[in-house]
Amino acid sequence: MSLSRDRLRLRFFYLCTLLVCFAIQAGWSQSPPDDSAQPTDAAGGFLQSQGAQPRFETGTKLSEAGRSAVLQNRISSVPHFTGSFAWQGRAYSYTMVGSRPQAGGTTEIPTEIIPVALFLEGYVDENGDPLVLSPGPILLRVRSSPNFRSAEYQTGFTQFADAVQRAQFFRTGAQDWHTLLGKPEILHSVTIDVPRGFARVYRNRTTGTTYAVVDTGFFLSHLNTILQL
Repeated sequence: MSLSRDRLRLRFFYLCTLLVCFAIQAGWSQSPPDDSAQPTDAAGGFLQSQGAQPRFETGTKLSEAGRSAVLQNRISSVPHFTGSFAWQGRAYSYTMVGSRPQAGGTTEIPTEIIPVALFLEGYVDENGDPLVLSPGPILLRVRSSPNFRSAEYQTGFTQFADAVQRAQFFRTGAQDWHTLLGKPEILHSVTIDVPRGFARVYRNRTTGTTYAVVDTGFFLSHLNTILQL
């Protein structure tokens, strides 16, 4: 990521293809190989029964010099503030999106959504066509989710992430302090070609929902490429 004066906009990648998605025909011209397989039938809660646990990943392409430039406000970025807290004799620093809690007021963050689809080599759908998992059918649900629509929480009537952040600074933040996501702009979708061996695909035998478990290293590598583009 180059250190330019362009605003670094906050981007949310809703990777719904890793959770619960619907298989759709994408109109690819190539024919699937003869040894292509359909998703494996699985009962509800299959992944949990195999010991799967939620996993969260973070990543950055900024160099140390880049991070210093952001902290010193020498490049334009989303509104943010820094601070630190002490715990068990150690000091921990943090950088968070928004304005300082003590300052109050509302900060709105421009938001973009890049739909990410998976073209799964080696798999076909019920019609024998190449299998593509796309978040397209649930994009409207994402836009109307608690991430963007306000609801009543213990910290006020607001968006979900803001409610959590207000709880974190409940004792020090001003009553009218908010950090909100702006109306999301849907950008062009990106399709990741997943080679054989980098994913396992399952179909819930009760609901018919198709989902994929993708190699973490492979997937994060592609996400970093998308970020740079």
